[in-house]
Amino acid sequence: MRMPSLLSITLDEVAAGLDSGTFTANDLTRTSLARVDEVQQALHAVIELNAGASTTAQLLDEELKTVGCRRG
Repeated sequence: MRMPSLLSITLDEVAAGLDSGTFTANDLTRTSLARVDEVQQALHAVIELNAGASTTAQLLDEELKTVGCRRG
């Protein structure tokens, strides 16, 4: 799995990557949390992380597999 850069990815690219299976919601969540961890000491930009983010991402991945995307 090759994750695109979080600094330049667009919402359309996120949707296309999820639809094609290039990456999952869980991949995006892990990558985002890792990036927060990398820059938090310098930026102090995040006040609180969602403790259930990984679980939610896994549920969304299952929904995408079984029901499909939520977009109309």
